[in-house]
Amino acid sequence: KGKNKDFICKNLHEKFPEKSVEEAGEYYDLFFKRFDDLSQAAQIKKSIEKAEKQILQYQENTETLTNKIAEYDEGAAIDMLDITLKAQHREKGFEMDEDRFLMCKTNELGFGNWEDLREAIHTDMDFEFDYFLKTRTTSDLSRRVTSLVRLLKSKSEGPMGNKKMKRKGSSSNLRQDGENLPKRPKQSPPPS
Repeated sequence: KGKNKDFICKNLHEKFPEKSVEEAGEYYDLFFKRFDDLSQAAQIKKSIEKAEKQILQYQENTETLTNKIAEYDEGAAIDMLDITLKAQHREKGFEMDEDRFLMCKTNELGFGNWEDLREAIHTDMDFEFDYFLKTRTTSDLSRRVTSLVRLLKSKSEGPMGNKKMKRKGSSSNLRQDGENLPKRPKQSPPPS
């Protein structure tokens, strides 16, 4: 059974306003009750799991972005938002003020509303002559904001994040049977 019933039922109601959230919930329950009767149940289950993963990621991204923007006084985030990127990310062409604008506008418009974000860029007077930003596609904007939110997540998780540290000599010194390889003896310098 799906894990995001409330989220899905609200979205169904938004797409089909003639159906109430309760009716969407009844349909949801009936769908999963008779799920195994479907001829392509396995394929549908994979699609549902993939969609649920995307929903969870969307919710996490929205929450991360909202929490970061909330750290600043109203309206101050666009001037003070701290987005420190490594040099390799800075070279992608985006400037700090553009990144701040993208983050604040995405928070205002909602994560995933890339067309609205693109329209906001075109109507904002601060970027009237910013050819680079105005020529970004919705895919470019999506990738940029998503990578910035990922950066915010990794910063909020601390220096280690969720990544596991690789132990010194872990997998590179193991044979296929799991035994450690003997260490190479240090070679002494040739006699003079």
